[in-house]
Amino acid sequence: MEVAGRFVQADKREAGAEREKQKCWSKRNTGAFTPPTRRGHDNFYRPNRHLLVPRTLLTALLRGYIPSFPDHAHHKPLFNTLTATASNLQKELASGKIKSTQIVEEYHRSIVTYNGVLNAVWELAPGAMKRAEELDLLRAKGQFLGPFHGIPILIKDNINLDPSFGLGTTGGALALVDLVPSSSATIIEKVRFPGSRCLIRSTNLGSGIRCGWSAAAGQSQSAYVRGGLDMQDSIVGHSSPDGSSSESGVAVSAGFAPIALGTETLGSLVNPATRAALFTVKPTLGIVPSHGIMPISTDFDTAGPMTKSPKDAADLLTLLVDPEKTKVPEGGYAVMLGGDWKDIKNSEVRAVFHKIETLAKTYHGSISNVAEENVFELEDDSDALLSILTFDIQKDMDAFLQGFDSIRVHSLKELVDWNFEHSELALTAGTRDDFRHIKAIRANFIDLFSKYDVDVIIAPTDSPLFRFSGAGGFPTATLPISCIDFNGRPFGLTIAALPHNEAMLFKVIGAWETTFPPIKTPEAYLSLQPLD
Repeated sequence: MEVAGRFVQADKREAGAEREKQKCWSKRNTGAFTPPTRRGHDNFYRPNRHLLVPRTLLTALLRGYIPSFPDHAHHKPLFNTLTATASNLQKELASGKIKSTQIVEEYHRSIVTYNGVLNAVWELAPGAMKRAEELDLLRAKGQFLGPFHGIPILIKDNINLDPSFGLGTTGGALALVDLVPSSSATIIEKVRFPGSRCLIRSTNLGSGIRCGWSAAAGQSQSAYVRGGLDMQDSIVGHSSPDGSSSESGVAVSAGFAPIALGTETLGSLVNPATRAALFTVKPTLGIVPSHGIMPISTDFDTAGPMTKSPKDAADLLTLLVDPEKTKVPEGGYAVMLGGDWKDIKNSEVRAVFHKIETLAKTYHGSISNVAEENVFELEDDSDALLSILTFDIQKDMDAFLQGFDSIRVHSLKELVDWNFEHSELALTAGTRDDFRHIKAIRANFIDLFSKYDVDVIIAPTDSPLFRFSGAGGFPTATLPISCIDFNGRPFGLTIAALPHNEAMLFKVIGAWETTFPPIKTPEAYLSLQPLD
């Protein structure tokens, strides 16, 4: 493999300003739900019949089912939820050292303890423990359903779950609270049958402009950032969890679940994964089924894994992709892990790249002449990417809303009208379409791989690489590096490969894992205060 390194040199402040404008349009993942009853709007909230215990400061941000633990103050954890991976837990299950019910309970305890501060979880599946019991019985009978047999998984709240899960799909919109889709998204069916139905619902998206906020759930914050979210910071500033899958990332990093399913339109997997020190892969557009996922634009939307380990990311993506639409290595993407840099052709942050340069087969230190982010601007100064999103969202959202049996709104227009009618709840204060242009950008970027004879291009995640990935539909993945001294938030790199070359991404991730140490687990959240 060959690696193309520093994709574009950009002052973080300049890149942040442009991304701030762009992020106003992208989806927002959000903090957990503050029940409208607390705001005096009882008609928008029906208490879930599975509520088992009185709400406290710690559990107030959980909606619906809340487990009770009388021994919680004296409980000794069976494992460290901050460091546990799905693959490691699977080994413990296989050896009989632990049961799925115990795993679910440990994550529930973590959520009950810390979600009141981080606001990353929206609700818990009321049937998770029963399903864990069923999976334990199957294992005892010698039936093994795959790498996620009995492993809890967190699902972003724009991915449909059928009524049997006891969870709705809101996308962070108050107008969609309590509405339940008639069927699950295709990717849920792909995960369900290999054994994972012990679900946790992350908070999500939102109709506001600040990353980690939604009208339904409120604001979330990073588990890593000292001092918590700075409300005076820019929407993607150093304290921001960054991106519409941010709560999925926050939840996994804080030990609320070992793995998560997130989605991306433009940067909403790679950006929040990097700021949570996680691995993710945004797959080639079209190879992961999108049916049942709340859309922004079918020209950009996709789903992907968010995990603590490359192995979990590889195993989950293997389940998610449609093998008839791409080439998956025999044995799954995990077979690509564990290698080194000698067969990787690479083109470039700084010290990290210096080390890669000594290990890679070939290395190009800078291809910053590739393009500037303003290549997306049209002659009238509009943004080509955002213009396509504007065009797509109405037709895609209208089609998505037809999948609900009972719903307050039936179209994007009705949803917008509802938001304005309830602006005190659904909106924050102060809040064309040129496919040929995007096609040309995509072609020019893909030409770089042959021009420089590289397998991958690597850039800081804070660079505009995610925009080129969105425009081209090609796959990207994250490489966590460390945490900044300023406030402790993680940073890292994004790697890009040619379409349908996810296997190469995992080869690089495997080499990365053997070269660089893991990032420390978060500590800041232990002393944070809940956001108002």
